[in-house]
Amino acid sequence: MVFAGVVIWLLSFDGYLSRWDALILTAGLAGYIYYSIRAFRAGRKDARERVADIEQTLEAVAIPAFNMKRAVVWFILGTAGVVVGAMFVVQTAVVIARWLGIPELVIGLTVVALGTSLPEYVTALTATLKGHGEIAVGNMIGADILDIFWVRGLGGIGFSLLPVERQTMVLDYPVMLTLMVLLLVFGVTGKQLGRWKGGVLLGVYGVYLALIFLLFA
Repeated sequence: MVFAGVVIWLLSFDGYLSRWDALILTAGLAGYIYYSIRAFRAGRKDARERVADIEQTLEAVAIPAFNMKRAVVWFILGTAGVVVGAMFVVQTAVVIARWLGIPELVIGLTVVALGTSLPEYVTALTATLKGHGEIAVGNMIGADILDIFWVRGLGGIGFSLLPVERQTMVLDYPVMLTLMVLLLVFGVTGKQLGRWKGGVLLGVYGVYLALIFLLFA
């Protein structure tokens, strides 16, 4: 995740993202997918053992086995629901923000970013409440990596040049990298994300939002 952030920051130093830059990001996406597949294969044995433990637990407490077809259907419906909900939130908020005269970059960094993050937020919150913290963390990190490599990479191939504002270079990217590094440090040192660590991350983001509206709105 930190690597992806550094790559797109360095590629943006000339003030734009070209098709060649987009191809580099797309190559990063391919590398990430390859690494994920290798890691999955390496951990397949551990995964099977964990599944066996879960099945034994379900049998011990007399909980019926979950129907896989039903799980897939609910997964698809749930994903569609959060996506459609996020789209409505973004569209409504953008109209209101433009009516207030807020610049489009600020809209993208705040309203649109928050709206498109709703699916990740709902997924992470639900997974955490159900005791599946690994899913919450994996969803968060995977979404950040794909946003950089996939959205910027594959999306940038269709455009000759994507301009990068000076604000993005001096404020947005540095804050993004700061949050990524903090998340990495918190994960490595404590092996878990507690409330005070989450408070630190939210505090940094709150200061960032305040700076955006004070300096650029």
